Amino acid sequence: MIPKRWIEAYLWFLLRNRLAVTVVVAVMTVFFAYEATQLKVVPQFLDFYPGPSTVHVFGHEYTWRKGHPYINIYNTFRRMFGSANILTVILEVKHGDIYNPTTLEKIDVITKRLTETKGVVPYQILSVAHPKMKSITTYGGAIQVREVYFPGLPKTQEDAERVKFAVYSTKGIRGLYVALDDTAALVTAGFWEEELDFNYLYDRMMELKRDVEDANHTVYITGFPWLYTSVLRYVPEVREVFVITVAALAFLLWNYFRTWTGIWVPVFSGLLSSVWALGMGPPLGLNLDPLVLVVPIFLSARALSHSVQSMDRYHEEYHRLGDKHAAIVESYSHLFPPAIASVLSDGIGIMLVSIAPIPLIQKIAVFSSFWIVSIIVSVVTLHPIILSVINPPGVHEARYPAWSRWLGRGLVIAGGGAFALYALSIAFDLLGPLKLGAVLGTAVVLYRFHAPIYRVITEWVIAASVGRRRWAVAGLSIALYLLCPIWGWRLKVGDMTPGAALLFPHHPYNVAYAKLNEKFLGANQLVVIADTGRADGMKDVAPLTTMEEFADDMEAAPGAGASVTVIDIVKQLARLYHEGEPKWGFVPDRQKYIAELFYTFTQTGQAGDLDRFLSTDMRYGTIITLFHGYSHDIIMNAIDTGKRWAAAHTGEHAVGILMIPVVLSQLACEAFMYLWQIDLNVNSLPVAAAGAGVGVDYGIYHFSRMIDAFDEGRTLDEAVDYATATTGKAIIFTATTMVASTIFWWFSDLKFQAEMGLLLALLMLFNTFGGLVIVPAWMKIIRPRFLLRRRTGSPEREPVRLAVG
Repeated sequence: MIPKRWIEAYLWFLLRNRLAVTVVVAVMTVFFAYEATQLKVVPQFLDFYPGPSTVHVFGHEYTWRKGHPYINIYNTFRRMFGSANILTVILEVKHGDIYNPTTLEKIDVITKRLTETKGVVPYQILSVAHPKMKSITTYGGAIQVREVYFPGLPKTQEDAERVKFAVYSTKGIRGLYVALDDTAALVTAGFWEEELDFNYLYDRMMELKRDVEDANHTVYITGFPWLYTSVLRYVPEVREVFVITVAALAFLLWNYFRTWTGIWVPVFSGLLSSVWALGMGPPLGLNLDPLVLVVPIFLSARALSHSVQSMDRYHEEYHRLGDKHAAIVESYSHLFPPAIASVLSDGIGIMLVSIAPIPLIQKIAVFSSFWIVSIIVSVVTLHPIILSVINPPGVHEARYPAWSRWLGRGLVIAGGGAFALYALSIAFDLLGPLKLGAVLGTAVVLYRFHAPIYRVITEWVIAASVGRRRWAVAGLSIALYLLCPIWGWRLKVGDMTPGAALLFPHHPYNVAYAKLNEKFLGANQLVVIADTGRADGMKDVAPLTTMEEFADDMEAAPGAGASVTVIDIVKQLARLYHEGEPKWGFVPDRQKYIAELFYTFTQTGQAGDLDRFLSTDMRYGTIITLFHGYSHDIIMNAIDTGKRWAAAHTGEHAVGILMIPVVLSQLACEAFMYLWQIDLNVNSLPVAAAGAGVGVDYGIYHFSRMIDAFDEGRTLDEAVDYATATTGKAIIFTATTMVASTIFWWFSDLKFQAEMGLLLALLMLFNTFGGLVIVPAWMKIIRPRFLLRRRTGSPEREPVRLAVG
């Protein structure tokens, strides 16, 4: 613990050198403000991939943690077989089938537009209209490998029927690129993660949709590039939620302090921490993902809550001492240790999340930790200086001419009124008249009865740990420890369905994803790379036979639709070599026959036609399995199926007290996420960690006040109750502000933000309940020795208590 005399010396240093300290902080704030203007709000797909962790020291790169093996494989082969970042465009006809010149021309238009789109992987575009989509037939006794649209874009119905024959006669097209009921076709395109321009992609795809759709044709767009393109459309809504949140916090501050100082000082603290944290992003090469924008607002409110704790204690000491500087030193000498402990515990707690090997989570952890630590400047350092230059509570010293005071008040009232009207207009659009009416009604009740409300809640909290009720609270906490894991431990890692975790079911992205699963064999791909270990290895019998057996086994996995490999082409060529007899549709048993089949295909087709199946040196091959679902169970079953088969067929050719409420709130959080069906993924994990990490604050401030009260001569029970009656009121208020800073996200049109707002609000309520109810009850039960031994002389003499009833 930091000696009190050191803290007092530091506080007097701030008061004596307030101008110099203010100038230094102002210069740094200007620097961070400029850097904050360079911050980008955009998702980086490579941030979602858990790669290796490296550090650069004197020009040398050291790897201290290897990346995930799946991601290492992906990074090795993505330039060879393409990106996993796939966009899918579905063209559906409302009447008839796709085999007519108009529809087939529209498929060709979509294919060409995607080919010309910035950031696309040129060799990863496929559709029935693309030249790489081949139809293998015989004509005049010769095998022909031709485009599905051969000899060109269909102009007549007869041409369209020829396309239909090509689709039906070639395995690997129907169900994958043409719907099984022939009413839809899709075009897939891979995009390089580092080259995506989301605004450009949105404008281009919306233009394509307008040009292609008509009375009989509907365009659906899905895939991960489009998912985050859709998410970015909600960024303007973040500003609206921010305005409403600021308005709500300003009202709560006014309602609590009833002074202008009570509003602008905490708001200033929150804004200063925001500027410092946002400004630290660009120098560290960090960007803000739009899905975690709820975290900055939440952390800004965190700085505000620390400010409220500080001001509340300062007001109490000033009314007791009557001297401004003495009150500052006395209050902050007591607040300094719990404030530093709270800030460091929050910062370290969130920083620990960075051990996750996912860059997005690491960036959020660094960002959030610095945000929290900046509170040391915005609250612990600047607060004493600010309070030293403004009037203390209840004192109205006229330092300026009357006209300037009236002008200042007029500007404040005009600005505040304009901001309030603007916030109300936004709230009306976002919430609607009924919800806005409920919010305003709640505000009126709080304004009119704020003192009785805080008093009653505080009395209830104190009563919860009195007499036998403390045992009931302890029993409740134990019961929650036992019950929450029943649901929380069922929480699975990963998205249950792509898009469903971020967007509401009626969103066009999710409608398109459902259409993809409805019309085709599967919306999601699992790609397995087969390595023969040498060039031209795929021309041998054993590797191809092994791939075929593996693909057949994968098709039996739960949720699987079909598997696609080069085997389909080999078997069709083998069958056509024998006049189309189905019984000859198998992999030849001699290498020279296989080599002949590949030679026939490459000589008849075009360069690059086999790139999606084989590497150019014929060493590697792909087995692509399509799945209808995307749940944790489906993914893990698919991977386990592949591992079990590989294992069976491997051969030379094969490939303390304060932590009680914190831990309890985390368990409750996991249980709530399971019951509310909130996915635990790379987006929600850092948000939930931020909410759980800052929960210890309430217990620290409460516990610190208990120690102060005990040192003043009160018994342990009296110290606990006194701390609740004083600091507890501020904790209740700060919990209210934290809930207000997150609850408005619940009304967002972006499902993920709505769920995260509700989750953070509930976490704050859990943490408040733990800090104000559970901690006092356990303190009275455990009666920690380190606290009782703080007094000199004989041990504490407890008063006699009589239990009545």
